[in-house]
Amino acid sequence: MHLSFNSYLHKKMIYAGRKQGPYRSCTEEILDAGKLKLGEDFQDAECLLISEVKVLLEAQYESKKEEKSLTDVYTKTLEYVQKFSRYTSRDTVKEVRALLKQTNLEPFECT
Repeated sequence: MHLSFNSYLHKKMIYAGRKQGPYRSCTEEILDAGKLKLGEDFQDAECLLISEVKVLLEAQYESKKEEKSLTDVYTKTLEYVQKFSRYTSRDTVKEVRALLKQTNLEPFECT
């Protein structure tokens, strides 16, 4: 049987909340990204703009580049955010975040 990615992901999200076997108690929460039910790991997580990620990764890069302890994943992620970041300066990123906080959007919608 071949599952589409969406049905596979949906199935994984449902089974993620189960502790034993195929049965689950009514008190266990079903994870559903469409309804922002992402589980305990993301309860207090904050969404970041790509430009904010770029600022954070570049600061970390500057402090670690002499140690040469950067992983391949880190380097590729840094290249990605540098390529797709809209705002280049730290001050601009702060201003954009401040403007977005003034809207009635949910935090995840701002990113």
